[in-house]
Amino acid sequence: MNTEEYQHRTYPIKMQYQTRGIHLNDAQAIKILQYEEDKDFFSLKYFFSQWEEWDYEQDTLLQILNHEQYTAYEKKLKEAIQQYQQDLTERDKNIAKDVAYVEELLQFHKTNIFPFLSAYPTALHLGFIDQSSKIEYLKKEYATFLKESKKEILVNHFRMYKNFQPNRLKHLILGNKIDHLFPNYQDFKYKMEEPTTTINNFIVSKLPKRLYETSYNKPKDSLYKKMETWKEQIRIIREKHHTEKVGIWYKEDQQNEDKSFQDLHMSLLLFDKDMYGLDN
Repeated sequence: MNTEEYQHRTYPIKMQYQTRGIHLNDAQAIKILQYEEDKDFFSLKYFFSQWEEWDYEQDTLLQILNHEQYTAYEKKLKEAIQQYQQDLTERDKNIAKDVAYVEELLQFHKTNIFPFLSAYPTALHLGFIDQSSKIEYLKKEYATFLKESKKEILVNHFRMYKNFQPNRLKHLILGNKIDHLFPNYQDFKYKMEEPTTTINNFIVSKLPKRLYETSYNKPKDSLYKKMETWKEQIRIIREKHHTEKVGIWYKEDQQNEDKSFQDLHMSLLLFDKDMYGLDN
């Protein structure tokens, strides 16, 4: 890149910093241009959080700007950080209603869904007694999935939001607890490694095509009828809090009824009477 091209590309940078009261020379503008190209390079795998981007920016500009320039930059940065923290806090207030919804949903699982399923026939009555070892393997993998999901929630939350969105964190952790009570097969299947996928696909191939073909669909007390009741009760809870669906088994897929049934049936096979070690 020749001098004329550099001048053309660094001009916007000089104007940007000038609005902050910082007058860059050509050498400084070129270094900042190189920094911004590295920072803004698009990648699906690697990206900065806002906090990390600011850390990178501070470290870079400390080496480029003189003391007076850096002092002016630091003053504007502190204002930007303060505003960003306020914005995060304000947005978190809007999540409060979602937290109240998931708290009530978790309680509904504990007092209604989980006790019923705990007393209900297990894989033996679902026609999978000869596949019990494979199902136990899937359940062990699902237990790992739950722990990894919680770790992912914690790492991503504090990386992106630090301590400024406690409602958001609580909302996600409550959702993870619900996944202990009623397995979230839909998310689990997309994060399986190849050996687990192979076993999973084998079990799926053995599933009946429709819910009413299974032995547990009996009049009055059938699981199918119970789930229809639960879906309606959860709909009422959701409308009460004016929020979106959370959970897995009552997600409806009108485009693919067979696929929805497969996901539901697999969630039932993964159900654990010990709640996968959930302590509260």
